[in-house]
Amino acid sequence: MGTRAIDELMRAGNEFRGRGDVVSAEPLLRRAVALADSPSRESDSERTLPNALNTLGMLCKDLARYDEARSLYERALAIVEQSPVRTDHDIAALFHNLGGIEHARRDFVAAEPLARRGVALRRGLGDSDALGADLIALAAILDGQRKFNEAEAVYLEGLALLERNPERNAGEIAVALNNLGAQYLLRDRVAEGLQLLAGAERLKRQSLGPHHPDLAVTLNNLAEARKVRGELAAAHHLYREAVDILEGALGSEHPKTAACRRNLSNLESLVMSSNNETRPEREMVRINLTTQQKEVVKAATNRDAEAIELTVEELEKRIAPFFRLAGNHNETLLADGRDKVRVQIELTDDQRTQIRDAFGEDAKGVELSVEPLEDRIAPIKAILISL
Repeated sequence: MGTRAIDELMRAGNEFRGRGDVVSAEPLLRRAVALADSPSRESDSERTLPNALNTLGMLCKDLARYDEARSLYERALAIVEQSPVRTDHDIAALFHNLGGIEHARRDFVAAEPLARRGVALRRGLGDSDALGADLIALAAILDGQRKFNEAEAVYLEGLALLERNPERNAGEIAVALNNLGAQYLLRDRVAEGLQLLAGAERLKRQSLGPHHPDLAVTLNNLAEARKVRGELAAAHHLYREAVDILEGALGSEHPKTAACRRNLSNLESLVMSSNNETRPEREMVRINLTTQQKEVVKAATNRDAEAIELTVEELEKRIAPFFRLAGNHNETLLADGRDKVRVQIELTDDQRTQIRDAFGEDAKGVELSVEPLEDRIAPIKAILISL
């Protein structure tokens, strides 16, 4: 089978991926890589193989198979950099994608130099569409490091480039509106954030249809905006729609599905609590953090925190059974082959008294894994998802 057959497999695979049907896309793209990588294709492998590897890498990222995606991108980059027909367009795209893997892993420090290298290459190539997309990706990485002012400026620069061709760049514009809208929510600029997210939803429904996982990302963030405004019924509907889309497209174990489902669960708990008049006023326990405790939270989440908030029921589940060492420390537990860091916060005497008053039990500390800890930094924020 020749180059034409490989190109056709990638075209069909990308068509399924564009519709959010990753299950149908995967065998086609894997077949394309296998054909492009066969010994009989050495004569044109410098063109076809990197393209096939990169395309499969993007699908693996969609499926949260980040190690495989990075390996595919790195192999493609090595081939392109050694090729006599190399192009900086291809190299810039691969640095963009490698940065995207670290962004998905939430290793924003590792992601930033990769993304910046892609942007630097792209600036000299005269491709405003691709540069716009690269800038949006870099801005999302800066958001992850809470460099909000710089990220906002980069978003706006990228949007200005993409909006030169709004029809052709509708998908990338929607990503930019989603991400900048989510940032505005984090900065309590709710009205601005809601406006941008509504624009992202409209573009995604038009271009992607009603069942695409990228639409669910924006629905999740819109739900948070509605929740912040006290529109709980509207927020619940949006979270529910997002969860249904993600479970159907990516499965129940995908990180985006889990994050959105957790947001829905938190909202349902909030509604149940507000509707139950027999619950005590002290249902939510706020623990103001000492300087040392703030350092523990900062090290685990890369976020500054003045306090954490938990319901009484959550607090009962999070009481740390013991501390083997004095002071605060992180303990790594292995689960399902992955390291999961649990953060233990030893309580002061005043905090122990506060918890004893809340539900009548003594506690030496509280213990959370990183994701629940991030959710409980006061004021409680839902998980905003960027692309």
